[in-house]
Amino acid sequence: MSLPRPVRMTRRREFEAVRLRGSSVGGKLLAIGFLEQPELGHQPEAVVQPKAVKLMAGVIVPKAIGCAPVRNRLKRCLREIIREALPTLERETARPAFVTIARRASVGADFASLRAEWHRLARKVGLCPPRAVRSTPPSMAPSVTAAMATPTATAPGPTLPLQPPAVP
Repeated sequence: MSLPRPVRMTRRREFEAVRLRGSSVGGKLLAIGFLEQPELGHQPEAVVQPKAVKLMAGVIVPKAIGCAPVRNRLKRCLREIIREALPTLERETARPAFVTIARRASVGADFASLRAEWHRLARKVGLCPPRAVRSTPPSMAPSVTAAMATPTATAPGPTLPLQPPAVP
C-alpha cells in the first residue's frame, strides 16, 4: 500500500526545500531530512484550527543503492513504515515535512531493522512521541502468563500416518 495522496511529496521543489532549509539526522541504514514550516502563519489565530496539521512525507532511494528492483523494494518498505507510523506522528505547532533517505547499508537489512532505525531517527527528530516505558516485558504480560498457566484439554483427533502407504 502506498502513502495517502495528501501526505505524499511529489514535486522536486518540495524535496529541495527540505534539503536546503531543513535539518537532518542520520543513522547506519537511513537518514531523515526534516523541515518545520509555519502552518498558515498569515491568518489570525482564531481561524487556525489546533488539529490543522498536515504532514508531508517523501522517500529517496539513490541510484547508487542498486538496480531498479532493489530500489523499488526498498521504497515500498520505507513507504509502508511511514504509512504505519502516520497515526502516531505528531506536531502541534508546525507543519512538518520530512524525507526518508536510504543509505547503501539498508539494502541488506530486513524490514524489522529498517522499521526500528526509522522510529529511532523519528523520535530523535521529534516526529514520533518518545517510547513508553513498560514495567513488565511483553513476554510476561498478565494475559500471556495466565493463558500459559491454565491447562487446556484437547480432544484427540484423527491421526495421520507418518509414512505414505506402500504402493504394490
